[in-house]
Amino acid sequence: MSKDLWGPLAGTYDVDHTYVAGADLISAIQAKLADTMPAGNVVERGCGTGLYTRAYAPHCSQVIAT
Repeated sequence: MSKDLWGPLAGTYDVDHTYVAGADLISAIQAKLADTMPAGNVVERGCGTGLYTRAYAPHCSQVIAT
């Protein structure tokens, strides 16, 4: 029997995560990812809501995030 543990948290995950980690840290991580991600194809496992994926995706040829 499968149980959805994360679904109920998804709607507020980004806000909650940013509150706990701090907006400055989240911004610094996003900036570092955008600066260092290769321009080619990227596969990201465990992307969650895509909070960090959105930061580097515009710099890549193709992103597969799951």
